Amino acid sequence: MSATILKPIPFKWSWSALKSYRTCPKRHYEVNLQKNYGDPGGPNRKWGDDFHDAMAKRLSQKRMLPAAYKDYEQLADFVERRADGAQMRVELQIAINRKFQKCDYYDPEVWHRSRIDVLIKRNERVTIIDWKTGKVDPDTTQLMLNAACVFAHYPNVEVVSAHYVWIGDGRFSTTDDHFCRGKSHYMETPKGEVAVHSMIDLWTNLLPELSDMEKAYAERDFPATPSGLCKAHCSVLSCIHNGQKT
Repeated sequence: MSATILKPIPFKWSWSALKSYRTCPKRHYEVNLQKNYGDPGGPNRKWGDDFHDAMAKRLSQKRMLPAAYKDYEQLADFVERRADGAQMRVELQIAINRKFQKCDYYDPEVWHRSRIDVLIKRNERVTIIDWKTGKVDPDTTQLMLNAACVFAHYPNVEVVSAHYVWIGDGRFSTTDDHFCRGKSHYMETPKGEVAVHSMIDLWTNLLPELSDMEKAYAERDFPATPSGLCKAHCSVLSCIHNGQKT
């Protein structure tokens, strides 16, 4: 009897997919690709999803924030002041193909998809904001990927200033990064001189990891990566490392 040959899985990815794959390829395969197990998420996921929805309606439709989010009105006011006279979009779905060219979010040739919470465009500069309701994490890869999509869709934009706004601990803080099409350089901002990173350099560092991920999709080879999450925080009961099977 001949062995069954499984077809390669089409490789279309997002930041959340890459982050899931980094955590554990097997879990990514079982939960995100095959849907064999659900992903209950953390206890604050619904709160975060509801916050994103409420803030989007506040900024795009001028709706008042629900009572549960009244303390965040100052964030909405800040964004509106920042966007005064500029183009603003919220919950923007944006994508690129393998040639790093713009494409529709659901285009058959889509390679990478991003979702930008707030985009403010003023002449050749774009500011993007991503609301974060979890633990502070200094990794700005998601901001870099958002910027890559912005450069593809807005050919006259030369610099993207990108910000995580952390609200999960009840305080407001930001993680900032800046990106450009050409060579890395420094620029002056109201907060002083900041580094502006070349997208070319950033892609050079990320592409080998994406190549490994694509190979896993092609060969359906998703090994388990044991971690502290296995014991009580993973829904993949078929994994030998899962601590909840009994």
